[in-house]
Amino acid sequence: SRVQQANVPLSIKAYPNATTRWLYLQLPRQTDHDHYTILLTNLLGQVVWQSICFQSTIRIDMSHLPKGSYILQAHHPTGVTIRPIVKW
Repeated sequence: SRVQQANVPLSIKAYPNATTRWLYLQLPRQTDHDHYTILLTNLLGQVVWQSICFQSTIRIDMSHLPKGSYILQAHHPTGVTIRPIVKW
């Protein structure tokens, strides 16, 4: 029998944090079909940016967002990673 792991933390890098404009994400990929659903929410839980990503590096333009704290969520079939992000 095969054992499946659920909600395994993913080794996602988000930099620079804090940022004034660009936020870069490094996403681990094991196959060409790996994909992530990326959500950036404000502290009220409102989605301010989202995308389905197949690349291993993503650049998010945060210049249109007000200064403050945000929550980055990276959803992958093997787990979810959540990171606090600061825009200043």
